[in-house]
Amino acid sequence: MRWDKLREVERIISSKINVCYPRDWDEDFITRTWLSALIASGPKLLFPSGKVQVAWDAYKMTKSSETKYGDVAFVVKVSFQANKDLTGVGFLEAKRIYSNGKFNSLCWRQLGRMLRNARQHHLLLYDYQPQSNLQRGFGNFFCCDELYFDGGSPATVLPSRHALTIRSKDRSLETFAYPLSKQIVLRYFRGLDLNFNPKMVEEVLSGIPGGVKFLIVAHALLSDEAGEASLESIQPRGDSGFIRLEE
Repeated sequence: MRWDKLREVERIISSKINVCYPRDWDEDFITRTWLSALIASGPKLLFPSGKVQVAWDAYKMTKSSETKYGDVAFVVKVSFQANKDLTGVGFLEAKRIYSNGKFNSLCWRQLGRMLRNARQHHLLLYDYQPQSNLQRGFGNFFCCDELYFDGGSPATVLPSRHALTIRSKDRSLETFAYPLSKQIVLRYFRGLDLNFNPKMVEEVLSGIPGGVKFLIVAHALLSDEAGEASLESIQPRGDSGFIRLEE
């Protein structure tokens, strides 16, 4: 897997989030904007090696309710070889920073409830003044500075368990986070940080009340022996309330 593909995903995410501030600085709008742009970049994410490829699509929920698992779900089928597959789901709860430099809407009780519902759960942070966590603190452990813009990433991720332990609502929380592009490309699309509970996967695809607001389905082929990428088995169910996300 080449770094230039990771850089491309980061560029799309960053460019779309950066134009949301200040008029459209709202979690749902920000999420919809970068998701639409990623999907519009192509139905498949092809890596130069030829051995790794990802087919994907994105949806938004039309029903309104309190979310059980968070704002965003990634349902990913990972194929290691022919007929050797795993399907799991990863969750992100999105929070934006406010003009006072704090993630005011962070609620520890809410985050704890989501973590109890899904052990593999992450917090997604949006910042209109992205901090360069490549040069300081724990973030440097996760990043290679040649991959990202010098100014840092406007969308970073950290495990919800970490956030609950740190219990900070200011930008110091970002010190322990890493770019969203890495979470997607190098974590989710390799089958990491996913909940491999078939019932949970089915709940998300069926659009249970209080599930998620946005859904990404993806089939990641991790070898050239894994067959053809197909989203047929991981499509939202007909009455789920999900509709395809368009740019």
